[in-house]
Amino acid sequence: MTYGVPPPQAEPVAAPVTARPLPPPPGSWEAVPLTSRAKSLGRQGGLIQARLNDLQDDLRKCFQADVQARHGGAAISTVRDAQPMDEAGSLVLVLQLEGQAGSVRVVDAPVETRGGAGDELIACAQNLLRGRVLDVPGAAAGTKYRLLFPLAP
Repeated sequence: MTYGVPPPQAEPVAAPVTARPLPPPPGSWEAVPLTSRAKSLGRQGGLIQARLNDLQDDLRKCFQADVQARHGGAAISTVRDAQPMDEAGSLVLVLQLEGQAGSVRVVDAPVETRGGAGDELIACAQNLLRGRVLDVPGAAAGTKYRLLFPLAP
């Protein structure tokens, strides 16, 4: 037994340093805040949601095999700032919305979460949404929104 000699101390382990992601470039879609509910966008949000609800019958057709076959091989867009796409859950697109005087245009609808959906289904939905102009009285030109948009049959 040795007295007066302290036991050896373990070397402290430094916590790994994780780099913060770079901020998105100003003016990019990634710089636009992402919202999960259109109604959180105020009065225009409720109108946007109502117009999107009007598209549901057309979007449901994208879940049919014969409709999907027409979109085979079409390129799909994905969210640039997303983590690797989750295969679980449901298909979620991110609507990139741009205000115009009295309307809102869907610029693109990149994939946030695949949810097991095939490229053909995604391409069908994106093609149906891209360029769509939604009648939204009071919408201001130049405003931008990003809205999570789940799709289900």
